[in-house]
Amino acid sequence: MFDRSIHSNTVIGERTVVHTAASLPTGIPAKVDIGMWTTIQSNCTLYSCTVGSKVWIGHGSVIMEGSKLEDGCAIGPNSVVPPGRIIPAN
Repeated sequence: MFDRSIHSNTVIGERTVVHTAASLPTGIPAKVDIGMWTTIQSNCTLYSCTVGSKVWIGHGSVIMEGSKLEDGCAIGPNSVVPPGRIIPAN
């Protein structure tokens, strides 16, 4: 089952895909959680990840399963955050 949580005042750009599988072989929960005041520009892909509040994700970025973007971090355009990576706050 797809489980997602997108909190208030979050902006998701055009042609951005937010998805997950019914279950993941890594044991990571099949869930996407996006915090408040977050901006995700266009053409991004988010797959079974956690995105904190006040995060900025640049155009064309890919956030892989199990990744965690902590509050206030910024991901540059066309970046790939590998599976299981933690990007620290601020």
